[in-house]
Amino acid sequence: MKMMDLIFAATTVVLPAVALAETKITNSMEEVQTIFAETKGETLGVFDVDMVLIQSSEPAFQMLNMMAHKPLLKSLLESLNPIEKDVTINLTTQQSPSILIEKQTPALIKKIQDKHPKCIALTAALTGSLGSNIDQSTRRYEQLKAVGINFSSSFPAFKSIVFDNFPPYRNNYPEFKEGILCSNGEGSELGKGKVLVEFLKKVNYEPQTIIFIDDREKNIVDVEKALLTYNSNIRYIGLVYKGADHYPTKMVDEKSFREKWLEVINQSKIIANAVLESQ
Repeated sequence: MKMMDLIFAATTVVLPAVALAETKITNSMEEVQTIFAETKGETLGVFDVDMVLIQSSEPAFQMLNMMAHKPLLKSLLESLNPIEKDVTINLTTQQSPSILIEKQTPALIKKIQDKHPKCIALTAALTGSLGSNIDQSTRRYEQLKAVGINFSSSFPAFKSIVFDNFPPYRNNYPEFKEGILCSNGEGSELGKGKVLVEFLKKVNYEPQTIIFIDDREKNIVDVEKALLTYNSNIRYIGLVYKGADHYPTKMVDEKSFREKWLEVINQSKIIANAVLESQ
């Protein structure tokens, strides 16, 4: 989950020039699909989830409102410890039903999968449970399936992988399940790049090209650096997706915004404290 960095990130994208690496800013999933259509050879498509494929239907948790109330949100999040921040961001994705950033996304994803079947989701979502019996990996799968997006057929021989070779965070590890790779929060400081590389090793898969779509420059760079170290022969295309910035959000006032976020923050503190007590 990456809302926090988006709030503070600059709008310009300056990335290092690396052989076999390209970076582009895209404003629509149609542009993304065109890039896949023009790409030849064995290709792995990697899609971030929140603010790329789906978002909360609650306006207070949508990008334009977070940007409009940036100073307030920054002060609220800075008062939390790393686990509380991660739990807070994760809880915002399940307070209300998830909705598509773009209505045509499922159809365009299907077109991409028809040409390049190896497509997965890569999210910073926490794994394990958050005060319920449903683990977060399963929840993300169900959220995407509910809007017509499904990556579960990409690696059928690997329905579930737990990456317990990494240090535990919140007593959990990064996990791959039903086509969704969860890096288990940002407080673990692993980064999406390390987790993606470990996934490639586990499934013994080295495509000619990897196309990664994320709405944060930080993640685009992180994956590029990890792949360069792992196998510099893999062509890398990083797409910084800005579709959520153009979603027709219903704007909310500061009072309503604060109330919605404090409600989630208070829940997160209870869950985070339970985790700390169990460690």
